[in-house]
Amino acid sequence: MSKPYYQFISNPYNCPFGSSPNVQTEVNIMDKDLSLDEMLEQFQRFLQSAGYSISDSEYITLANSDDCAEEQLKQEIHDDIEKNPFRFNDAYEDQFDFDLDVSRLEVIDDTGRRYVGLDITRVNCSYQDSGRTIKLFIDQDDG
Repeated sequence: MSKPYYQFISNPYNCPFGSSPNVQTEVNIMDKDLSLDEMLEQFQRFLQSAGYSISDSEYITLANSDDCAEEQLKQEIHDDIEKNPFRFNDAYEDQFDFDLDVSRLEVIDDTGRRYVGLDITRVNCSYQDSGRTIKLFIDQDDG
């Protein structure tokens, strides 16, 4: 028998509560030319054999950090509210700070431009009143 090209090994450990089985799990992959998707599938099978619960509708994949940016922003907002609750009241449901390379903010309705702000340095977008109100708070250069 040839030597495995990849190995995933889960070694037993002594669980102080005796609730975990004393089992070694080993997955040997003999093929060195697996695609990334095939390797992820094998790793998922290894995790399942080691006792991790992964349903049939779940799978392991790689995520692009750009796709996670919105979720990360929401988590940062949640963390900020948790750390500094005095800064927020119950009206604030979601709040976003945008540090973008923009210098102008325009509000436009069916009649045209209602507001134009120049020299914008920061925009804070707040969703309030159960999502019925959007407020934009802006910082502008004084000069």
